[in-house]
Amino acid sequence: MYDIILNPIKTDDQIGFIGHCLDITDNIKTQNDLSRLKRNYTNIRDELKEINQKTDLIIQNSNIGIWEWDAKTDKVEISGPIFTILCYEPNRDDSEALFWSLVYPQDQEKSYRKFNGLAIGKTNQFHENFRVKHRDGHFFISIPLVLL
Repeated sequence: MYDIILNPIKTDDQIGFIGHCLDITDNIKTQNDLSRLKRNYTNIRDELKEINQKTDLIIQNSNIGIWEWDAKTDKVEISGPIFTILCYEPNRDDSEALFWSLVYPQDQEKSYRKFNGLAIGKTNQFHENFRVKHRDGHFFISIPLVLL
């Protein structure tokens, strides 16, 4: 495919044209590829949004507690149901500190070593159970954790 541009040239006694021709085949192909990629991105984004909505609905209706660790910021986000299960008030300002204070001490040490291995790239998986203290003082629950 070519783009042809003609520019008129006019003198006192003559009229002519100067033109150039540009092969735009690669540009058209690139635009088509880009359009296809945008459609694919939109489809994937929409599918992911739907999956996230379904996952959120399942989590909300099954009373599952979720916690996430952002290795870059070393910040832990803890969902309210974890505290409800343990008979603590959910959505607390001190939720991260409280959560770690409730984890059985030996589990903290063992898990920290495994966590560290994940963080420095020695492994790409982490599967661990945490014993957590209920508000009445006994360790009764095991919270499985899987990171991939």
